[in-house]
Amino acid sequence: MINIIHYEDDIFYLTAMVKRLSDGVKLELDMSLFLNKILEEIAFLSRSIEYFMDSLQSSKLKVNRLNYLKSMFKLNKLFIELLNAILTDQVAFAKNLKNHFPHLAGLRDRHIEHESAIKEALHVGKGPSGQEHEVLSEEEYKILLSPDEDE
Repeated sequence: MINIIHYEDDIFYLTAMVKRLSDGVKLELDMSLFLNKILEEIAFLSRSIEYFMDSLQSSKLKVNRLNYLKSMFKLNKLFIELLNAILTDQVAFAKNLKNHFPHLAGLRDRHIEHESAIKEALHVGKGPSGQEHEVLSEEEYKILLSPDEDE
């Protein structure tokens, strides 16, 4: 069975999660209720971003790959901004996360590396004239080149 990834919807939802979490950490939330939940969401977002990065980098033949990379760039940037806001005490909940700063800083550094990788992939994905070129996936080639069943 083919595993279909709905990049557009998934990335949209993850972006909404980052924005909601960014708003949440600005509040004076009860640490005993929200500490583990916020840490879990940060970990989930990090893993999810890495999953999509691996998926998009493993195959350069995905349809709309460049558009997905652009969306991933924006998502990853929002995630880095969230981590920076926490690590620089710009949000109220940061005081509750002090013990986790080394781990969060490591996540931020890893996502900064992803940002560079996305920039490079976007640069490589542009043709010599600077225009993006879409590539057909192997499955699309099969469909286009298969004999027409009506004939």
